[in-house]
Amino acid sequence: MEAERFILFGTDHLITLLIVVLATISVPFFFKNTSSKTKDLFGYGLAFILLIDFLAKPYYWSQMLDDVFVELLPLHMCSLSEISIAIYLFVRKKIFYEVSFFWGIGGGVMALLQPDTQFSFPDAYYVAFFLSHGAVWLAISFASCVLRNRPTVDSLKRVFIVSCVSIVAIYVINWMLGPPANYWFLGAKPAGASIMDLMPEPPRHIPIVVTLALIIFGLIYLPFWIYDRLKSKNAVFEE
Repeated sequence: MEAERFILFGTDHLITLLIVVLATISVPFFFKNTSSKTKDLFGYGLAFILLIDFLAKPYYWSQMLDDVFVELLPLHMCSLSEISIAIYLFVRKKIFYEVSFFWGIGGGVMALLQPDTQFSFPDAYYVAFFLSHGAVWLAISFASCVLRNRPTVDSLKRVFIVSCVSIVAIYVINWMLGPPANYWFLGAKPAGASIMDLMPEPPRHIPIVVTLALIIFGLIYLPFWIYDRLKSKNAVFEE
């Protein structure tokens, strides 16, 4: 079966998105009422898969793409979200869950809706791309629904601080590696059409990117904020 050119929101894309969403919802639901040992085993297994994928990315990207090595390091937000949730599943330190929650959902939505792929299923890069991003969403959902985690206002503050520090670190890494290294698109705009086309030329776009990230994080947290407000009001009303 030969892979055809990727069509945004074409049949293959929509089916893949549906599979990712269904797996993200149904798999944690299956494990929700299992024993603690079963939950731990699945969590460790998922973390191991994510870790292997993270470490293997420079290799299999080099086999599928024409990019040079400095463009293949797993330093984009989705990759760092992947290793962050893997670490959380191993050590259960909440900051890693919080970082992955906001980065994985915020960056993952953009990546899944506008995947950086030329060909559709069954192209190897297409499959690897969606398996990797889908596994991150599955891990976040598992950590949230099965291991009973959720973000708080303090989580939002911590992740925003981590994000600002990370932008500085990634900018320095791009500078040290030199072109064509362009992690987080801090040195140049993406080749394809994107929202960055409306922004000033890099690096003058960074303050706008930071502001946009804060807005996206706020939107991700908004359902939890509304839930907490309604719960607080109901508690006062019952008293």
